[in-house]
Amino acid sequence: MKRLIVILALGGLVACESDRNTNGQFDADRPNCTDNSGRTDGDTTPHDTADPHDTTRPDSTDGNGRTDSAPVGSDSTNGVDTGNGVDTSGELNPDADYLIDPPDTCQTRFTYEQDMACISGNPNTLCGGVCRPRNACENAPGKDGPVGFACSRYMMFSPAMEKAVKDDAASYQWPNPEDPPFVYAVGGHDTNTSGIDAGMRGTQPCCECYQAVFTEPDSEWTSSPPPKPLIIQVFNIAATSQSFDLYMGAGGFGAHNACADNGLAGTYGSYLYSGYPVYGQANDGGIKTVRLDECKSPNTAPDWTMPNPESLGSAACQGRIESMCNEITADNAALQAITRKSCIEGNRVNSMYHQNWKILVKRINCPQHLTRVTGCRLVHDPSIPDVDPTAITPDAARAKGFLDGYHTTTMQDCCKPACAWSDNVAGTGKVTESPWDALYTCTANDEPMIGP
Repeated sequence: MKRLIVILALGGLVACESDRNTNGQFDADRPNCTDNSGRTDGDTTPHDTADPHDTTRPDSTDGNGRTDSAPVGSDSTNGVDTGNGVDTSGELNPDADYLIDPPDTCQTRFTYEQDMACISGNPNTLCGGVCRPRNACENAPGKDGPVGFACSRYMMFSPAMEKAVKDDAASYQWPNPEDPPFVYAVGGHDTNTSGIDAGMRGTQPCCECYQAVFTEPDSEWTSSPPPKPLIIQVFNIAATSQSFDLYMGAGGFGAHNACADNGLAGTYGSYLYSGYPVYGQANDGGIKTVRLDECKSPNTAPDWTMPNPESLGSAACQGRIESMCNEITADNAALQAITRKSCIEGNRVNSMYHQNWKILVKRINCPQHLTRVTGCRLVHDPSIPDVDPTAITPDAARAKGFLDGYHTTTMQDCCKPACAWSDNVAGTGKVTESPWDALYTCTANDEPMIGP
C-alpha cells in the first residue's frame, strides 16, 4: 500500500475571530467560544472539539474576533513583485496544477483501531500502524503518525483558489472567466436549522457551500466598499450559526495556535511558520487596517479618527500592512508567499475581507473545482440551487431569497480543520462523493496528505 505519510497535516480547527459585539462588549451568550483571557467571544468559533479521543482541546476563540478590515494597496499579480512590498516571484505559480489525488483515507478518522484492524506501531496492519492521526492543535499522547495542519491551498487568494474559481467560471459559463464574479474561501460555521441550513442533510454543515453577498461593515467603522461576493465551503465547526469565520493569512488566533511559537495562544509544540507577526493575533482579529493609526483619517468630532477609502489606500497604510504581513516567514517558500499574499490581499480597499461584514447568504451546491482544492465534495442536492452568478448585489440577492442576519469574521490558527475528519462529515449524516470524503490535511511542509 503506497502512502504519502509525510510529516504533518491539517491540524486543528478554525480559530474564533471576533469576541466583541457591536457595542464593543464581550458577548456572554456564546458559551462555546472564549478569548484567551477566558472571556466569552462574541463572534467566535471554538475549534475542533469533535474528537472524542482528545479531551485536551479548550474551546477556541479569536482574540477580539473582529475581522480585519482594511485594504492594502499592494498589487502582487501572477507571483511578481509590483513594488508594494511583497515579492512572490518564483514562489507563486498561478498556473500550478491543483488537481491532485484525493485525501489520504488513513488521515481522516479519529481512530482505525476497531476490531484490531490497526495496531499502533505495527506496519503490517491497517494504515501502516498509524491508528490515531494527530492534530497540530492537541496534546494527546495516544495519537501517532505525522502531525496534521491546515493547508495553504485553501487559504483565501492562494493560487489554487484563484485558479479554481476561473476554471469554474469557464465550466459553468459565469461572466468573464478571467475576472470571475466571486472569490473562493473556506470558513467555520455551525448549523442554522431555522435559517440557511433548513432541510440540510446531516447534523453538521461540514463541506457545505454558501454564496455570500456583502452589505455593510459589522462592528467596525469604515466606509470601504463591499468586496466581491464569496463562495464559502465550511471547513470548521464549533463557530456560531450566524457567522462564517474566514480562513486567511494572519487572520487572528483563537485559543488554539499551530502557526508559531510566540506565546499568544494555546500551543502544542508543532508550528507551520518560523516567524509570525504578533500584532493583533491574540486579541484583535489579526492584522487589520481599521486598527492602525496609519490607516485612519480625522473625523468631524474632536479627537475622533476612522478609516475611509482614501486613508485605507494611502501609502502609509499600505506600507504598514505590507510590512507586518511580510513578517510571516516559513522554510517553505511557497507557503510563506501564499500566506503573505493572503494577508495583504484581504486588506485592500476593494477586497476588505479582513473586516467583519454583514452578509446575505444562501446555501448552494459546491462548485466542482472548489472541492478539488479542498478535497471534500458532497453529493449534489437537488433541493438547493447551484451558484447564481446574477446574485452579486444586495438587491439581487434579496430578490433571489438570500437571508440576512449573518456576518463574517476571520482567523488563521493553522490547526487541522474539523472537516478534515470524516467522522464530522459522513459521520454526521453527510453524503459524499467518495473518495472526496474530507478536507485535505497537510504536513509541516504544507504538502497535502494524499491517498495511495
